[in-house]
Amino acid sequence: MGRSLTVRVMEMLGFRHVPDKMVQVIERNGRFHRTSTRTFVRHWPFIESFGPQVKTGLHMIEHTCKNVLCHDGVLHNITVSAKVFFDVEKVHPAFMPIVVQLPDTIVKSRVQSIVDMTLREEVAQVESTQLLLPKVIQQINEAIKQRLTKDLKNFGCVLPSDFIEDTLYIKEILPPDRLHETRVEATNISETVEHLADLPQDEIRQAIFTHFYRDMGTKPLQVRAMNVPDALKPDEAEPDKKFPVLRQPTGRVYDN
Repeated sequence: MGRSLTVRVMEMLGFRHVPDKMVQVIERNGRFHRTSTRTFVRHWPFIESFGPQVKTGLHMIEHTCKNVLCHDGVLHNITVSAKVFFDVEKVHPAFMPIVVQLPDTIVKSRVQSIVDMTLREEVAQVESTQLLLPKVIQQINEAIKQRLTKDLKNFGCVLPSDFIEDTLYIKEILPPDRLHETRVEATNISETVEHLADLPQDEIRQAIFTHFYRDMGTKPLQVRAMNVPDALKPDEAEPDKKFPVLRQPTGRVYDN
């Protein structure tokens, strides 16, 4: 949509049009001087100049904190989603010259920094086995909200909790890859034991040798020569490769 006649006329008279939800920055001698929310803004010639127009409104920020340490030493990756309302006119004067230059970047980085710091402080007091409990998650949420409310005030940001319910919430808590592998390994071992318990002794022996040769087949010749049992019978030297009892090893995790 083109500019209206009123806007064109006002710009010819030296005014600048300020769209809705925008704030005009006025600079004096190349430095920040003031802001204006009027629809049409004019500056003093030769002394002042128009700076950037800064958008006021809701910012939706998502941040993943990696390797968050629990009280028992277990690491987790935790994703937090937050919504903050930014108003440049409420920024503390000491921060205003910096914020008006890169408002989106500064607001995002400040929120992420506070969330990361608070999350690590809170999770460090919790055992990994308790981290997924609803009351623990709620406690961490409240701690982050309180810190954001306190520390974002000077940057013109508030949490719109009064009219938005999901202002801040923990979106995802993922254990480290090694912990996941350990759980998979424990499940596979349990299933293997249950399967072997129903087999005759000869088939259990055959299963163990099949698994052994599968594992040794990936090792260098010297390692295989040092580890192949001397007590093997000639007919056990080439076990049935189709015997599907023990799962093929991939590192420490067994997987078919």
